[in-house]
Amino acid sequence: MLLGYHEVTGTKVKLKKPLLVLRKKVSGGAGDQEPPAAVVELEVIGIIRHKILFKDRPKALNVRLV
Repeated sequence: MLLGYHEVTGTKVKLKKPLLVLRKKVSGGAGDQEPPAAVVELEVIGIIRHKILFKDRPKALNVRLV
């Protein structure tokens, strides 16, 4: 696999427990309450099921610009 000017080798590994990617939403409380309480909601953006396990450190590629 090439990442920019680096060559890396690795394998795709399934995670034992998937990870959730969350977005936090904070909304103001109702007008009747004193003091106003903030309501926090979490929205699921994505699920991460795999990771890339690299075998070695990245190798720099020699690229000449002409």
